[in-house]
Amino acid sequence: MKRTLLAAALLLPLSACVTDDPTKGGFFGGVGGLSSGNYSKRIDERKTELENQQDQRIANQRALDRAQQEQSAVADQRRASEAKLQTLQNDIAGLRRRLAVAQGRESASKAKLASLSVEAEQLERDTKLAQADGFATPEERAQRLEQLRRSKEELERQVQFALKR
Repeated sequence: MKRTLLAAALLLPLSACVTDDPTKGGFFGGVGGLSSGNYSKRIDERKTELENQQDQRIANQRALDRAQQEQSAVADQRRASEAKLQTLQNDIAGLRRRLAVAQGRESASKAKLASLSVEAEQLERDTKLAQADGFATPEERAQRLEQLRRSKEELERQVQFALKR
């Protein structure tokens, strides 16, 4: 009987070492974790957590890639718009030079040429405003460029007419 009590007294503290957490409890906790399946359960939980984090990382990478592609497309549109604006400004500068030549010849009416010069200045100011507008969407910017281009063409026609008189 003494031996049974002694064995029970020795095993009682060891049985208290078995916990649900397989990382705690020492040797007997490890043996208990293996036999109860707690180790396998914990490994499965960690694998699931790792897979979830990897899926989230992949989703984040795809979102980043899409944002970078969109940013690149917007930058391309902006460069194209700026190139069109530069071309328009160059055309307006050439128009102003031709107007100056025409005014020097006095072959056309001074009043008409002065009026056309004022229109050219206004078109130049409008072009600079369009260039400085950083808040316009690409569609709005394209519409404004088209409007300015049409105004420039009309002014060119008027200058050609005034020069032929």
